[in-house]
Amino acid sequence: MMASESWRFSVGFEEIPNAALFVRDIMELDVPPGFMIPPHVAGPLPVMDRAFHGQEAREAGSQWADWWHRILNQEVLKNGVTHVTDQRTRLAHLADVVGVPPRFVELADYPAVQKAAQTAFTAGCLWAGDMRRSLLSPNGELFDWTLTREVAEEVARTLRVGLGRVQAQAIVLIVEGIWWQRFAPGIILCSPAAALNPMIARDILQSGFRSGFS
Repeated sequence: MMASESWRFSVGFEEIPNAALFVRDIMELDVPPGFMIPPHVAGPLPVMDRAFHGQEAREAGSQWADWWHRILNQEVLKNGVTHVTDQRTRLAHLADVVGVPPRFVELADYPAVQKAAQTAFTAGCLWAGDMRRSLLSPNGELFDWTLTREVAEEVARTLRVGLGRVQAQAIVLIVEGIWWQRFAPGIILCSPAAALNPMIARDILQSGFRSGFS
């Protein structure tokens, strides 16, 4: 987390969404394109023999897209953007909408994506952890702290609000290239390359901080 005395900006390599992206790509699911569907994951993937093909890949891909949006909505809930504050309630909701490895019995209504998750999700968690460690700089930051502070102060001045109200969060998805989307007020999805590009990072920060007031 990066913060001054009042503004707040957090950056997270969340395990579940990154592992879900790994499942999509390692299993070669045929996911329909969409506004919140990120590019292919970055870096080499291990070899797995049980990829999906043909109609099964299309069925699993369609189910994966539904699962993906449920995962993203859960990330908003988990990070306290809603009024749900009880930790047990959050964890129960997480199990219901995302499923619990390794069996993912909660995904019984999504049998194709359930099979994909049972096969590859645990490996995806290990992959995400390894990639996170390789991507973080020695000081543990992706977004430049000075740039983040400048944008937060600029937004506060422009909108004439106190710095304490200037807050945003970036969920880093380990995908190829420069990619980012605003998912919800104050919440941005982005690739590591987008966070490390100063011009793109400024746009991300502006969108994140400003959208919290929309």
